This record gives sequence, C-alpha cells and structure tokens, in this order.
Amino acid sequence: MKSCHFCRKRKLKCDHGKPKCQQCSSRGIECIYSNGFNFDVTMEDLLGNIPIRSKIPLDTSNKDSNNHKKEYREDNLLKFQFFDSNKGQYQIYGPTSWKAIIDVHKNTLETEYMNLWNFQKNKYNERKPETHLSDKEVKYWIHFEDAHSVIEIICNTLPTYEKTRDTIDKFFSSTLHDIYRIVDHQQILDAFNESFLISGTDPSYEGLLNDVFTNIHIPSDGNLYPIGIILLIITYTTPNFTPDKSLTSFLEQLAFSPSFSVYYIERPQFLLLMYLFKASQLDAPIWEIDRNNNLIMSICQSCKLLGMDRIDKWKNMNNYSNGMVHALKNTVYWTIFFDVNVSFEQGQTLCLSDELFDYTELYKLDTNAPETCDHSKSKENMTAFLKLVRPIVDDLNSTKFKNRAYLDDYIKVLTVFLDSGSLSINSPTELIESLPAHIYDLPMILLGGTILLALYHMKNKYFGENSIDVNNGVIKYSIMMLNFSCQMVQRAHKMDSFKGTHCHITDESISSHLYLSISITAPVIKRVILEFHDYFLQNISSSSHLYDDISFTNSDIPLHNFYLDKTHAYPLTPALQQFESITKSLWDHADGKLNERLGNSTAFTTIYALQTLSHLFALQKLKLIKLSGESKDSEKKRIDFCNTYSGISRNLWEINAFDLVRNELSQNIENVNAESETSETDTNS
Repeated sequence: MKSCHFCRKRKLKCDHGKPKCQQCSSRGIECIYSNGFNFDVTMEDLLGNIPIRSKIPLDTSNKDSNNHKKEYREDNLLKFQFFDSNKGQYQIYGPTSWKAIIDVHKNTLETEYMNLWNFQKNKYNERKPETHLSDKEVKYWIHFEDAHSVIEIICNTLPTYEKTRDTIDKFFSSTLHDIYRIVDHQQILDAFNESFLISGTDPSYEGLLNDVFTNIHIPSDGNLYPIGIILLIITYTTPNFTPDKSLTSFLEQLAFSPSFSVYYIERPQFLLLMYLFKASQLDAPIWEIDRNNNLIMSICQSCKLLGMDRIDKWKNMNNYSNGMVHALKNTVYWTIFFDVNVSFEQGQTLCLSDELFDYTELYKLDTNAPETCDHSKSKENMTAFLKLVRPIVDDLNSTKFKNRAYLDDYIKVLTVFLDSGSLSINSPTELIESLPAHIYDLPMILLGGTILLALYHMKNKYFGENSIDVNNGVIKYSIMMLNFSCQMVQRAHKMDSFKGTHCHITDESISSHLYLSISITAPVIKRVILEFHDYFLQNISSSSHLYDDISFTNSDIPLHNFYLDKTHAYPLTPALQQFESITKSLWDHADGKLNERLGNSTAFTTIYALQTLSHLFALQKLKLIKLSGESKDSEKKRIDFCNTYSGISRNLWEINAFDLVRNELSQNIENVNAESETSETDTNS
C-alpha cells in the first residue's frame, strides 16, 4: 500500500512522504504505512502521545514556552460563569455553557438581541394554551402511599391487552431501542406476562385478545421498576393514547419519591428510559428542552449507589441472563455519555467523577456480549469517545483548568479522533436515503462537533483571540453541525415513508425516525444558531478582512470531515448566507409533507423563530455597517451603532416569529426591511 493508513481510511490524497505525509503532519498525528497489507490501527496508534488532560505538563523545552506558561497562569475559566435569574429562580452556568459563552462581556448589541428574543418568548406564552394539547381532565390525583390501590386504578386507564402487547413489540423494534438498548426484551416480556393480568385467564388465549386488564400483580420483593418500564413504554409509545393523571403521577413518583426503594438494579434503566422519552417530547419550546436534565443526576446517583461500575464482579452473584447484563452495561455507558453531555451544556462538573466511579473495568469491552458486528463497533467507538471527552469537559468546568493553551490540546486530540474515520460520516453530496452517519455514531458526532465549536468560540470570547484558526473553527463547525443536523432530519423523514408514529403526544404526521431525529438534533441546532450569530455580531465590521470576499463560495468549506483549513480565513458574510440557506432547506423542502410535520413540532417551530430573528438582526447590522462605511465619519457611526439600533429594530419587535413558520407574514417581513432601510437613512442623516 503506497498511501498511509490514515489517508486510506479517510480517502484523502496521500503524498507518500516519509516519515510523515503532509496530511498527517498538518494534523500532528502518527503516520503509519502498512507495507503491503491492510491492517486495522487503533486510536492510540494514531493519537500517539498527545496530552489530553490538564495534569500533563505542556512543552517547556525552551524559554518562550516557559514564559508562555507563566503568562497564562491565571486562566481559570470559572471566572466566566453566567449567573441566571428567572422569576426568583437562580442557576449558575459554567464556562462550556452556551449561556456563559454568548453572555460574557455582553454589550448593548447583545442586550438588544436578548430583549428581542425574550419578547418573542412572551408571545409564545400568550398563545401557548391555543397550540398545546390540554391535559385530560383529572380523574384521579392521589398521593401514592398504597401501591396496590394505585395499581388497581391504573388498570382501568390502560389500553386493551392486544394494543398494549403490540406497543411493547413495536418499541423493541424501534430506532430508539436500536440505538440505546438499555432494557432487555425478554426480561420485559417476562415481567409483562407475570404481572399484567386480564380476566384471570391466560393472555395468550385468542378469545381474550381484546380484554382489558383486571390487575397488575406486584412481585413478592416489591420491585415495581420492571412494571414501571412497561408503563413508560405504554405511556409514551402507544398511538392515540392519552394517559390518565393517575398513570403519569405514578411514574413521576416511582422516579423521585423516597417511598420506593432505590436499591433495585432496574431503577437506573427506568430513569434513563424516562429521560429519553421526556427529552423526545415535541411539545416543549426550544428554551425549555433541557428541563429534564435533573433526571441525569438521579440516574448517576443511582448507578453510584448500586455500584454499577463493578457489574462484571457481581453479575455472577445474581441470576441475570446475558441479555440483562448487556442491557445494564449499556445503561451505564449511556449514563456516562449523558453525564458528559449535561456537564457540557450546563457548564457543571461531572456527577460520575473518577474519584467516585471506577471506569477501569467498564472500558474493557465484553467480547461475549450478544451483539452484532455494528453494535460491537459502536461500543468500541463509545469507549474511545468517553475516554477522550470526559476529562476534557470535566477539566474545562473545574478549578483544575489553569492554562488557555490546553484549549489547543483539546482541539487537537478531538479533531484527530473525529476525523480518524472511526465514526462514519457520509458526504453531503452522496445521494442516499439513509442517515448522514451510522445511526449508533450520531450522538457522538453531534456532541463532539459542538464541543469543538465551543472550544474555538471560548478562545475568542474569553481570551480575545482573533485569528484565522479561531474564525475558521467557529464558522466551519457551526455550519457543519447545522448541515449535519438538517440532513439527519431530512433523511429521517424519507426513511419513515409517511407511516404512523410512536408517540401519543404528537400529531400523527410526525413519524418515528423524524420524531427521534428532532429530539437528538434540536439542542444542537439551538446552540449552533446562538453561538454562530453571537460570533458574527461581535466580529463583523467594515474594516475586517473577513467581511467581503467575492471569491468565496459555499463549496470552500468542506462539510464531510473535521479537518480545518488554516491557509485562508472564511469570510463572515458568505458564511451567514450559507447558514441561512441550510436552515431554509428544511422549510423550503420540495416535499411539503416535511414542512407540515415540522410545523407540528414546537421545538422546531421555536428553532425556526430563533433563526429568523437572529438572521434578521444580523442583516440589519450588515446594512448599517455598509451605510456607515460610505461616509467619512464611519468609525463614529459604528461606535454609535448600539445606541441607535433600538430605533432601527423597533419594527422587528412587532413580528410574531411563530407565524413566520407558516409563511403568514412574508409580506410583513418585506415591509419591515423597507421600513428599516428608511430608519437607517434617517439615522445617517
């Protein structure tokens, strides 16, 4: 083989340079030639000795680097925390949170932007009762002290046996289960057949398939969590079923009430499944999609309490099947993943720290697990990913972070991992009907990409770094993650072939793959929109070399790999246009059915409103900068921009952004732009 392993794996043109080709040299990774045979190379081989933890000292081989290190000694990121106050409730968001990143050194321009967005939130709250499904009239509202009496009440609210059994079977063939696999199919079927009784007769008898449930038998050990898992599946995935308050209240109290024992091994599975279902609810606006993150803390505490980091040591002491142990291991892996995800989004330290949780055994893959080849590869990718990102995210949000140069270290190792080919990413030009990456890799790609975006944006906002590297990093990873998310939504829409739904809380037009893809991509798109436009508003100016480059085209930013070109700067104005074009690709889709479906998702409706407001705001600033640049006192006009923008943007405040989604105010937008231009002329005068 003439090409090195990395270039072959990533399908790059290799110059066959020895000891390192140009592709590997530019990335700072090991260059490995196979000398005639194609063998697999591990991530450790490619990464070499690149440091990924802050406790590893930086290079101090010369005087300059020593001075560099001394200069950065007071670079603890915790000073950039954001203190949020809302209706008497307070919360601290740490350095990696988007709230901290876009708020630090907030100027009048950003204040105006946030005021504008808060105004739209108020508009949403005014119309909320009209668009949301009203709660079913409360039939029972009981404080559960006697589980037996409550179970008897719940029986009267369940669907028929036939519909319930069909729902359970469909769940275990669904995409959500296929990705996470945190509950065992056979275990749940056994619990269902043992505990859910109809007419006191064998439920397999054909003549009784339409009978209702008469009782739910509580096991002798009092473990209600397998029953709770079944009720979760019924509640969230039965078509056209609206659960009674007695059922939803029972599930909430089973999750949080101290009345129920926390020492059952199925409790983390129950809590994690509840989190996945709640995170997928499409009736929540975009600013409320993280409201269920408190569940992750409960899951982490449950895993610590049960000692689930030592599954291999105690599994032989219990009568668990291989499938059950495999599901428990997946529960731990995804708990660790979501712990990292929540830590990154809220800027908090990890709940499952190294001091309290032993990862040594968990990171050893179980070769005897009942997995397909794809699932085995996915577990290997997850292990490598968690090994890499956990210490990065934990360091950024803790007192351990002391040196801004570590941001470059973290960017380097994360880029190498994401661009190594371990995680499959399809080219956006490929005409395929499948998802833009292997379905098991999707959560890791999205989290890894948004971490890269945040790292570059932090360098700009926290430390004032204005370089080609930072500019291209923010622009590329913003556009790349937006494009990746939009592709995922579009292709999930195609995969469903317009068939049904697995969730009662949505309109039937939202189908299963689309339903899941929205829940995975919505938080990413929200963050990307906010960070990209924040960077744009802070860095666009008529004197900037990034401002106007007529030679730039959309194709200049490759979106199928994570490699960052540092030879020239990506200009901001074409990037803004490309960003808007990708977003509109969802709503201007040739298939009108996708528009209809997305219109039924409150999460995506509010995302589109956020993008619309952000884009209009950016266009207004561009117009004023161009206008100011034509006069001799342009610098003064740019300084006065923040003081005059409130008057210029007043017409935007009258737009109901949620109506924009249904194209009911397209003419109004044109009027707003025309009136804004008139306002600009008045300001210039």
